[in-house]
Amino acid sequence: FPSHDTAKNLLLFVEKRDKNAESFIKFFADEIVIDNNGNKIQKYAIIDTKQQRWNYSSILSVIMQYKQVKQKIATQKEIIQNTENDLAICQNELAEEKNNKNTINLKLADIEETITENEAAIERLKHKTGNTSEEVLSLKSQINRLNYHEIELLDMRKKILSQAELSKNKISGKTSELIRRQRKLDYEKKSLKTYLEQMASFI
Repeated sequence: FPSHDTAKNLLLFVEKRDKNAESFIKFFADEIVIDNNGNKIQKYAIIDTKQQRWNYSSILSVIMQYKQVKQKIATQKEIIQNTENDLAICQNELAEEKNNKNTINLKLADIEETITENEAAIERLKHKTGNTSEEVLSLKSQINRLNYHEIELLDMRKKILSQAELSKNKISGKTSELIRRQRKLDYEKKSLKTYLEQMASFI
């Protein structure tokens, strides 16, 4: 009876549709034949450890199934690799956007502080009274300048708030995308596990 390695080599030849391997296996057909002298000869069958009988067609069928599962495993591993790459990219993009949001928040805190300081400066000037017409004119000029600066600061704050809202939406979108990609990875890994279990049944 052929050794395990010999049997594996034989199956490799069958997989390649080798005619000699085909003839060899077909010889073990579990049938009675009559030779040239009219003698009945019992051919031996190929029987596995579970006492299941095999012929060329059933062996070839299993080999083809084995090849299909092997191809599915290779394809599935490639899908998982690509999915993991997409997941890593998404994680990096989310981290970058969170850093961007932190930067925007710092800008917002700075502009809020500057606005508060500017408003306080305007109030201080409003409570001052000039002794001469020149001083009064100077106070009005300073207040006007600070009022104009206030308009600029409020416009800047509006733009930063808009950036913060946009960043918040991006983070929300990326978080949802990350969840979807993680679910896809889990699904693809589960599929690979199923294929590997199928492969194990052939070995």
